Amino acid sequence: MTNSTNTKLSEKLDKAINYHNLGKFKEATKLYQELIDHEPGFPDPWNLLGVVAYQKKNYKLAKTLIKTAIKLNNKAPDFYNNLGLVHTKLKNNDGARFQFEKALELDKNHINSLLNLASLYRKSGNFTDALRLGKKAKKTDPNNVSVLNNLGNTLVDCNFINEAVLTYKKAIRIDPESGLSHWNLSLALLSIGKTAEGFAELKWRWKWKGFPGKRRKLNKPVWSGEDLRNKTIFIYPEQGLGDAIQFVRYSSELLHLAKQVILEVPKPLSRLVNIPKLATKIITEGETVPTFDFHATYVDLAVIMKTNSASIPSHVPYLKTSPYLKKKFAKLLNKYSEKKIGINWFGNEQNPADYFRKIPIEELEPLFEMQGINWFSLQKETQNSKSKNPKNNELIKIRSSPLEQAAGLIQELDLVITSDTAIAHLAGALAKPVWILLHHAPDWRWLTNGTTSKWYPTALLFRQSKAGEWAPVISEVQKHLNLFLGKQA
Repeated sequence: MTNSTNTKLSEKLDKAINYHNLGKFKEATKLYQELIDHEPGFPDPWNLLGVVAYQKKNYKLAKTLIKTAIKLNNKAPDFYNNLGLVHTKLKNNDGARFQFEKALELDKNHINSLLNLASLYRKSGNFTDALRLGKKAKKTDPNNVSVLNNLGNTLVDCNFINEAVLTYKKAIRIDPESGLSHWNLSLALLSIGKTAEGFAELKWRWKWKGFPGKRRKLNKPVWSGEDLRNKTIFIYPEQGLGDAIQFVRYSSELLHLAKQVILEVPKPLSRLVNIPKLATKIITEGETVPTFDFHATYVDLAVIMKTNSASIPSHVPYLKTSPYLKKKFAKLLNKYSEKKIGINWFGNEQNPADYFRKIPIEELEPLFEMQGINWFSLQKETQNSKSKNPKNNELIKIRSSPLEQAAGLIQELDLVITSDTAIAHLAGALAKPVWILLHHAPDWRWLTNGTTSKWYPTALLFRQSKAGEWAPVISEVQKHLNLFLGKQA
């Protein structure tokens, strides 16, 4: 190609990349395709067209396009990194690792490949290598906010929380407006019991574009602590079911402040909310919202009320079941004479965190072999769970999927044993004795140590001391079960 041709191709490529960065995929694709048609041996548009396909979730096409770019230029670390990302989406972790490592062979300090390989190790539980790569990335680019956030997250995985806090704070000094850095800092602070500081940082979550919750665009102002006398406030959930159960309690704090509290609840909770205790009016998600003066999410309330460790609303129960369900399950369970214990061993399989939270059913076998217990499954059946029942069929299954049914069963049990799932929150909110089995780096709400929870007074916490090792946890549960059975005999 002549210099003139190179210049024209470069200009068109720059224009295409500009469209691409603006999210104008159609315009970018058209220019990338024109570049390929004009010069098929030009690798960059092949790679970038693959990136467009990746962003549009057409991973097989992305793989083909980026591999074509690599055939034309096998010395570009960006190409291998992008192909690695495609492999992660195709759930080919070995293939992804190979591509990231290939990129690092070409450029040992390639930041994106360091971060992506570290992330791959994190997701598979290889925290040692994830931390090594995270520290290398920081050494390579010490003022890169993405690098610092990824390193902080890995430090949290390793339970080096104080070091993670310092890392997030450095990221905030570099970019004070980074919502992600503030979000990560809030969770780290909350996990070590710095509740007031953690909730103060939590207000930044709305500044992070990747935040999974949504604040609704309503035609009335967000409540930020204004006088609510003679006012109506509308409260609604922002995240998952577990968070909704945990934070719906804050609605009751408004009953003595506002004229009326309208509480919207997720459909699974619609019949479980205790109206006199939590609100003056309950609506279900999707229903028409009555007139109101202010609005806020459940979690907003914890932030606005400046929650600290001493002020967590810990009175339970604040959920209830209907008299009909109580009667129904009392009758169903009446024929079982031994201690009735419910068990749940995994949660939402779509949540990446459940990879570490879930307990392989075979690990629970020692519990099922204990005498004097009738075990009841609280496990929501999925396609994957149907083949994961105990080998001797110890579990009694009388639960259907709706959370209300689970609550009805829980109310009639002597004890609930569960991994970190919505069932843990449900049992705690119903004031049922619940033993929660936690992985080595649990969610912030369970803190990093201790056996009790300020959020749920009836909970007892059992913790992994080493990542992936459930046997010592189950052994400890057995000891407590023997005491439990002895006391109740």
